Amino acid sequence: MTILVAGNAALLDLVGVADRLPALHGNAIPPAARADWARGGAALIAALRMVRYGHDVRLWHPVPRDDRATAMFADLADAGVDTRLCPSIDQVIPNGVILSGHAGRSTWSNRNAIAEIGDMDGLLDGISDVIIAPVWGDWADDLLRAASQRGIRCSLFGAAPPALARQQWYMRVGNAAQIAASADAGHPVTATITCMTRGAAGAVVTVAGRDSFIPAKAVTVIDATGADDAFAAIFMAAMIDGKTPVEAGKEAARAAAEASLHWGAWPVEQARRAVPPGAGQHDRVLGALAGAATGETLGMLNSFVWMPVWRKEMAPGTQGDDACSPQQGDTRDQVANSLNDFFMSMGGSDPLAAGPGTRRALQTREQGEAVDVIGKTGVADSVAMRLAPIGVFAGLAQLDIAETTTLVEAAGWPVHVTSLAISGASAVVWAIAVAIRGDAWGDVMQAALAGAAAGATRGIGGDAQGIGGRIAAARALAAASLSVQKLVDGLAGLPGADGDCGNVIPSAIAIADFVQGDPAHAIDIAGRLGSDADTIAALAAAVCGAYAGTTCLPADWRPLIDHQLDRHRDRNAPLTLAQWAHQLEDLARAHMSG
Repeated sequence: MTILVAGNAALLDLVGVADRLPALHGNAIPPAARADWARGGAALIAALRMVRYGHDVRLWHPVPRDDRATAMFADLADAGVDTRLCPSIDQVIPNGVILSGHAGRSTWSNRNAIAEIGDMDGLLDGISDVIIAPVWGDWADDLLRAASQRGIRCSLFGAAPPALARQQWYMRVGNAAQIAASADAGHPVTATITCMTRGAAGAVVTVAGRDSFIPAKAVTVIDATGADDAFAAIFMAAMIDGKTPVEAGKEAARAAAEASLHWGAWPVEQARRAVPPGAGQHDRVLGALAGAATGETLGMLNSFVWMPVWRKEMAPGTQGDDACSPQQGDTRDQVANSLNDFFMSMGGSDPLAAGPGTRRALQTREQGEAVDVIGKTGVADSVAMRLAPIGVFAGLAQLDIAETTTLVEAAGWPVHVTSLAISGASAVVWAIAVAIRGDAWGDVMQAALAGAAAGATRGIGGDAQGIGGRIAAARALAAASLSVQKLVDGLAGLPGADGDCGNVIPSAIAIADFVQGDPAHAIDIAGRLGSDADTIAALAAAVCGAYAGTTCLPADWRPLIDHQLDRHRDRNAPLTLAQWAHQLEDLARAHMSG
């Protein structure tokens, strides 16, 4: 049983919020508080939501020869929508403008594409239901006529032209204005099941003259652009699945509420699918290093957005010979002194170049504390963020979990020596190590729990035992999240302070599990989390990159990473991502050979 969704409408929407709406015949759009381009197309949205519901879905919609349109239809195909019979056309991608304000909502769109259905028999082969999401055109008349001749049920959502009064529909879903317009014009559309949506006032489902009220789910609306389309798609999908009208209406109301929680009409998350592991170990090494580097870089941009107002500017960064570089053979005291001298040169005991844990340690050392205890308050997440190479080395050198945790403990010294910091860092590092070995994704996630447990037995006491439980709870939250927005909202409510391992590490592991090993997608989600976006993105992408390799990272990122690595090295010793990977591989071979 396959559903055919057919439509022809604007594919891109300029969605804005304005203090006032333009006059009916005016040609000026008032200043908007916010306006962004977002994907649209009612038929595309319906097809995507229905395939996520569990139906087999075929789509007919013209595809302009435009990179943006091509990407949209490729994403639909990746999600499982059959787009093979969508015709390509040499026309500009259709777009619309949607403005909301205190006075209501106004929409405009340019002329829709002109296209014909070429293979009607192929399009309707195996179809049980046809759902039309206009703008109307000759293509719709042809499709409706052919479907009716074959005894295929036809349903409609959205606006209806006068000619549709002659058609008996199975389902008709529309908002109050659309249904009233048909009746007022003297051509009411008749259907076996009619559902009229009324926004926050809920919906009314009418079957055989009997009305049933469906209450709306109360939410704080961010943008209602996709709410009607989400309601119609899920209502129809549930009805075709055998649900009662009331059951279908309740499911649709939940979908409409969720669609109002993010900007734009498209579902924020497409069907989740496992990413295949990287083809070879060297590629997985590159993926871990590239994931950590790009995650921190791209996440940092959003971290700044949330920076407290008293952070007006950043201190100059370091590069070349200005960096702190402890030497092999240095004692612990020498390492601590080297770090202390470096950060004091960058601004005293409260430098912007240091994280909160390091600053506290420097201040404690200034007060005369012994170097072995200056990190007793270090619970920050920064130690985990810089330890991806240790996870890579551990996986290459086939270290066991105890040996790996010892390296993590040493790398955190002298600033991050609490059990909490070591437990959180070990969770990430051991997950990377297991991914580098080539294990399955489920084993990588279990490794995070095992690493947390191993690290909890090291360092200066604290609430380390809770890291594993928090990781498990965050993964359960990710598994139950039907959209990125649901996941982000849930992670924002996790216990723990900003920058605390107890908050950041579970968030990173949960995001990695939600995207099933896709580092680029992990970075995109982590970037929405505010002040810790850089750390969470770096950790999640490092774990995902160690599993999937570089195949899921955009090809144009690699040269940018190499460029930044070169900037932060001595001019006489440039380092590319590949050279970094080879150094770790050489180090692992030397370790294994004794």
